[in-house]
Amino acid sequence: MQAIDRNELSLNWMPIIASGTQTVVALEALLRWERPGSGQVPPDMFIQCAENGGLIEKIDQWSLETACRTAVEWSHPLRVCVNISPTWLAKRHLSGMVEAILQQTGLAPERLQIELSEKRPFGPRDIAYQELSRLRALGVHVALDDFGAGYSSLERLANFPVDQIKFDRSFMQRLNDDRRVNEVMGQTIQMARRLGISCCAKGVETERQMAFLDSYGCEEVQGYLLGVPTEDYL
Repeated sequence: MQAIDRNELSLNWMPIIASGTQTVVALEALLRWERPGSGQVPPDMFIQCAENGGLIEKIDQWSLETACRTAVEWSHPLRVCVNISPTWLAKRHLSGMVEAILQQTGLAPERLQIELSEKRPFGPRDIAYQELSRLRALGVHVALDDFGAGYSSLERLANFPVDQIKFDRSFMQRLNDDRRVNEVMGQTIQMARRLGISCCAKGVETERQMAFLDSYGCEEVQGYLLGVPTEDYL
């Protein structure tokens, strides 16, 4: 992809906060593309185009390597969260790529969290399971991103080895205004805790949302109430 060769891609950093202590425990790498003459291209648009055009692996490799190299230099050993396309799973390349980049950059595996969007297919279940198991065997965390807005959330939660679910921001938009959403959120958080899986809520923008999540024990949150994406983190 020419955007990589021309140094047009960059990462912004979104803080993730522990609900109990209100401290930053992780940073999510958000990919940005500044296209000359056009300005910033919406991430959802160019990432989907890259997946359809077979270019996503090159972009993912750039994002992961850049995020890991950056995280090694942070003054605090925070977890770094990187979104990777699930298209890697069916090709059996994900665990090998992650292991190679960890070795190249020197980032401790336990500081890395790979996030896979539920809005994309994971391919054959047995192959996806094997790749996710290999990632966790490296010591890397695995998260189901956009949870509740994609492919058979409960099926994936029951069958794949994951450490965290990240609720899709659409839940936050209706929280406290829709009784059914409240019930689904509360019950899912409690179920995840019984399975030994942590929860993170995205798109938190109000104190009411924060109070609800805290009352049910949602371990981590992110959103404009708590912090905005920044170009640098030291």
